[in-house]
Amino acid sequence: MNRLLTLLLIFSFVVITLTACVDNTPTDNNESANTTAVSQATQTTLLDLFDGVTVEFETEQVGTAYRNKTTVNTEGVDSKYVSYITYTPSNKSPLVNGDTVKITAKIRKQFTEDNNLNIIDALTDGDYLVVTKDFTAEGFYEYISKASQVPETLMNSIKTEATEAIGEYGVDLIAGKLYFSEFSQHNLFAVFLGQDLGADTGLLSSATKVSSFEVVGLNSAYLAVKSSDIAKSRIFLVYEVKMTAENSTRNISSTEVSGFLTISFNNVLLDTDGTAVTESKNEWHSPKKTAEETVELMNAYTVEQIK
Repeated sequence: MNRLLTLLLIFSFVVITLTACVDNTPTDNNESANTTAVSQATQTTLLDLFDGVTVEFETEQVGTAYRNKTTVNTEGVDSKYVSYITYTPSNKSPLVNGDTVKITAKIRKQFTEDNNLNIIDALTDGDYLVVTKDFTAEGFYEYISKASQVPETLMNSIKTEATEAIGEYGVDLIAGKLYFSEFSQHNLFAVFLGQDLGADTGLLSSATKVSSFEVVGLNSAYLAVKSSDIAKSRIFLVYEVKMTAENSTRNISSTEVSGFLTISFNNVLLDTDGTAVTESKNEWHSPKKTAEETVELMNAYTVEQIK
């Protein structure tokens, strides 16, 4: 009996000792797992709204006109966010190479908070976070600013266009289309016939007859540049013309009159390959009695004669 009691006491002592030696402190692995879970719940993602953005500058032809265009390309932006960001270029027209174009990127503040996004360099604008970035325009066609830049091929092209138009102008006059010609020959009669024959603009009547119209030739050509004008560079072609007209109701017999007719071509440009182009939108200007008077048409421009 005594022996059994002794064995029980020894067994109880061992159990108590083993229990006391057990360490209930969390292991390092448990601590790490808990810390990671907390970190993942509060982790934010840095987002650069311009990461993957490129800006393209190009000159496009719209009809016969050329227009500079700025396009924000977002193909490289993270697909998870791109549909939530808007990009807007600053409105500045006309743009030329070297101009600074400010692009504004906007994203809703609530979206960034819901997705734990930290937008780099963002400013708050109402419900949006806004980031701006400057880009330098390059790749546009450039306005020709010197007569030496006007190539012979371009001059030949616009000369052909101008002489064909003036020839049609003369045909209309001879055909008696006094009030229907697209080239407003009213001015031609008023200046040529009025000044030469001392008649007033009443000469513009159905009784006036033109029996001949002749383009003597190109007298001179000028490049006119004006930095503040929408048509920044123009080529003026000055043609000497003469015609024979009469008006029996005013006792004006067949008389030859002459003068200088001026046509201008707007927005003369060099494309990215250095090829010269123009909008080919010709404008007719009131005829003058002398070639020198035609230069007065360009007095608001910096003028250089094209040799």
